[in-house]
Amino acid sequence: MLTGKYKVLYEHLVVTIDKSRIFHDPLYTLTYGTDASFYRLTPKMVIIAKDELEISLILKESSILSIPVTFRAAA
Repeated sequence: MLTGKYKVLYEHLVVTIDKSRIFHDPLYTLTYGTDASFYRLTPKMVIIAKDELEISLILKESSILSIPVTFRAAA
């Protein structure tokens, strides 16, 4: 469950980004926070952006709320 500034971020983003591409369930965030390395940091929220406009919105809203953003990509 999202609280504080993460809840505010979610509420701002769902206006533009489809809820089905924003994950905050602990199982999903654990899955997305894991790769083949020993490093593990479980994110509070995972957003699958579809284009540059959504990325720009995510960065803008995150910056306003002082929420760090980490990019992860796969082909």
